Amino acid sequence: MAYTFFLSYTHTKNEDGRVTLFFNHLLTEIKNITGKESTAFMDIHEILGGDEWEIKITKSLEDASILLILLSTAWLKSDSCIKEYNTFRRFNDDKRRHIIPLQWRYIYPQELTTENDKQIMAQMESLQIIDWIKLSNNNDYQSSTTLKQNIADLADLMKRKILGIS
Repeated sequence: MAYTFFLSYTHTKNEDGRVTLFFNHLLTEIKNITGKESTAFMDIHEILGGDEWEIKITKSLEDASILLILLSTAWLKSDSCIKEYNTFRRFNDDKRRHIIPLQWRYIYPQELTTENDKQIMAQMESLQIIDWIKLSNNNDYQSSTTLKQNIADLADLMKRKILGIS
């Protein structure tokens, strides 16, 4: 199955369901913009008991058009998240697939304690990070016009990336 996007995040961000809510609203907005159902990978929806999860993640990264990263210090320190990032980059030899980092939590320079942290953060900064820090704490998708507009803008950006429109 080809995925529109693969969501890379740390599970601590979703303890209150905030990431799942974000994910579901983004899928809805992509459908509103494109008029089509969108397929996306979020591990808690796609990996079931008994699945060979590493194989499923690798295949999903290979099939995804976009790697959407919820960037934080925890993400940079997560071996699983870095493996997802490196796997996606390995499959991106035709440059038609895209990485979109959302700054989910502020990362202080002193938190970049290894050369790998610094290198990956530099790679993220070269991609133009979207600031989502204030929005990541807001889950009022019904009445927050700022949140709704930013979700719509992100969905539109993803559509343009997939279609190759600048």
